[in-house]
Amino acid sequence: MNIYLIQERHLREWLADIIASGRRVVAPQHGDDGFANYRDVENVEAMMFHGAPKPDFSFKRLLFPQTEQLFRYHWDEGRLVVEDLSADERASAAAGEERDKREVVLFGAMPCDAASRLAFDHVFLADPPDPFYVRHRRNLTVIGLGCDHPQPECFCTSVGLSPVSTKGCDIFLTPLEMEVCNGVDSSPGYVTEILTKKGEMLLKNVEGEWIKPGRQEQKVYLEKLKAAREHKMRSEMLPRRELSPSPEAMKNDFENPIWEEIARTCLSCGVCAFVCPTCHCYDLTEERDGHIWSRCRNWDSCGYGYFTLHASGHNPRPTAMERYRQRAMHKFCYFLEATGANMCVGCGRCIKFCPVGLDIYQVRARWQ
Repeated sequence: MNIYLIQERHLREWLADIIASGRRVVAPQHGDDGFANYRDVENVEAMMFHGAPKPDFSFKRLLFPQTEQLFRYHWDEGRLVVEDLSADERASAAAGEERDKREVVLFGAMPCDAASRLAFDHVFLADPPDPFYVRHRRNLTVIGLGCDHPQPECFCTSVGLSPVSTKGCDIFLTPLEMEVCNGVDSSPGYVTEILTKKGEMLLKNVEGEWIKPGRQEQKVYLEKLKAAREHKMRSEMLPRRELSPSPEAMKNDFENPIWEEIARTCLSCGVCAFVCPTCHCYDLTEERDGHIWSRCRNWDSCGYGYFTLHASGHNPRPTAMERYRQRAMHKFCYFLEATGANMCVGCGRCIKFCPVGLDIYQVRARWQ
C-alpha cells in the first residue's frame, strides 16, 4: 500500500483528466428527483466532495443491474437460435440497447457501500463465477471517501466497519481539515491510500503531482488521522453498541413468538431490499420483443409474498413474519455461517426508508 497527500485542486484536475479520457465517471450527486444518488457525471463541478451526505441509494446497480439480459433466443426455420450475451463483444443492455463497455470510475463511495462489494464477491464469484458480475467488477474502479456526516440511521461501527474503512476500495481518500503534514500545507486536501493494482493503474503518470511523506511518518500520521475521525463519528452517531458476530442466540429463538411482534407492521413492500447495498435476490423472467425473446435477471426481494411460491401452489413462507425473520436471519446468521461475514454494512437505509419504521439494528440487538 502506498500513501500520498494531495491538495483538492490537484484532485479535481486528476478527476477532470479521467473524465476527459473517455472513462465513465460516477459520483454522488443530488438529482431533480430530490434524492442523492451515485450518478454519471460529465464535469468535476457536478461532483460532491467531503462533507456530502450519504447517497440515498448504493452503487450496487453498477455491479448488479436492476434488470439485465442474460441471453436472447428466437426461432429460425424451426430451429431454436440462442444468442449468448455473457461474452464482452456481444453484450447488450436489458432494453436491447448497446451496453456501455467503458471502464467505470466511481468517485466518493461511502465506506459502507464499498464494503458491500465483498458480499457480492462471496455470491457471484463462487464456483462457477457469474460472467456478468465478473465483467462489471473488472470494469469498475472504486475510489472511497471517508465519511464525516453520520446520519441518524447509521450503525457501521456496530458491524465491524467504520467511517474510514477501506474494505472494497481500490483507492481511499481521508479528508484533511486545515492540517499540515511533513511541513506541507495540505488544506483542503486528502490522505490517499492506494490499495490495489487497479488503483495504481488509475494513478499511473500522475504521481508527480502528489506528495508522498516518509514511510514511518505516513503510517503514524494516517493512524492518528483515522482514529480522530472515527472518534468524531462515534461521538456523533446514535449510541449503538457493537453487534456480536455470533448467530447462535438468534438461531435458538427461531420459533420465538417475538418474531410475530417484530414483523407485525411489515408491509412486505420490498423497499428494504431495493435500498440495501448487499441484497442480491433476483428473479428470472422471459421478455418478448417481436419474434425475439430474452431471459432477464431482475432484482427481487425475499419480503415479497410470491418470492418463495412454488409451482405447486405451496409457499413455505406464506406470512410477513416468516419472510422478515428470513431477512434478518440471512443478514446476521446464514450468510455469516457460510462466509464468515455479516451481510449488513450498517448503512441504515432500510431503517430510513421503511414506511412503518422497522429497525433491523434494534432487531439484531435483541439477541446481544
